[in-house]
Amino acid sequence: MFAPFSTLATRIKEGLAVKVAHAATQPPNSSAETLSFFWVDVFALRPREGNQLAVFLDGNGLDTDTMQAIAREMAISETTFLQTPEHGGNAKVRIFTTTRELPFAGHPTLGTAYVVAETQGLNDKVVLEMGVGDIPVALDRSDGGLKLEMTQRDPEFGPIVTDRATVARAIGRTEEDLEPDLPVQVVNTGLPFVIVPLKSLDVIKNTRLQPQVKEEIPEIADLGLYMFCQETVNADATIHARPASAGREDPATGSAAGCLVSYIVEHGVAQPGSDVVIEQGVWVLRNGRLFTRADKVDGRVQNVRVGGQVFVALKGELAL
Repeated sequence: MFAPFSTLATRIKEGLAVKVAHAATQPPNSSAETLSFFWVDVFALRPREGNQLAVFLDGNGLDTDTMQAIAREMAISETTFLQTPEHGGNAKVRIFTTTRELPFAGHPTLGTAYVVAETQGLNDKVVLEMGVGDIPVALDRSDGGLKLEMTQRDPEFGPIVTDRATVARAIGRTEEDLEPDLPVQVVNTGLPFVIVPLKSLDVIKNTRLQPQVKEEIPEIADLGLYMFCQETVNADATIHARPASAGREDPATGSAAGCLVSYIVEHGVAQPGSDVVIEQGVWVLRNGRLFTRADKVDGRVQNVRVGGQVFVALKGELAL
């Protein structure tokens, strides 16, 4: 078990003070200050799978531009910064991609919760204060490891996209490759995604985002496309998912998985409350698992949960 978060933060600050006091003795190209961070693999079955995340333990005192510059330096999909909680949570969290700040994202929530749980010695629950509000993450240590499950916002079901031919062209396929009995629909459980049902693994494997085509449909021009099919690569999965991409592909997308399980329950692909195991990252060799479920009460999908495992890849210090 790691030392408590407060102890770590104290050590970090004490270390910084010593380094600043002796700045004159530093070599010309060295930094007098450093920030400690964890690099973790989220929604993974083992290390070096799933989605990567950098979590900085002490983001207090950093301005937005500095946090954004650090996220660019890390050069992975998201980087988070822990700050002092403001209204009763375990930590305030700010999330950055390499280009912008996000109010919420799935794998940063789970990965950050893991770091907070281990550094603060928590056993049952972590509450993260985020841009979309407080996000609770349940902890399960029953088998000796640590499994985590976040509860996302109840879904907002947006428009059904009727121009299916253009959606298909936007991923380099034809309308016949879409699952005919399911709609293309915008769903939001914290971040909105366009859920795109496809017929088979062969179809989903051979897709490539065509951004200029997607822009022909105004209601989805600025949204991510999250594709899925009911055929899987791995026997332990029930749904195969993949984000439409023209370049670097996200290997595990927790926010999109919440939208997808909401969609699946809403449209009768899975029963309310049943376990839906989503595999993602297969085609980029970072095979991940997202364990999802959602209830349906009085005709409304609610209590959307997305869980998985997290592994520490490395711990380090970044020079400021």
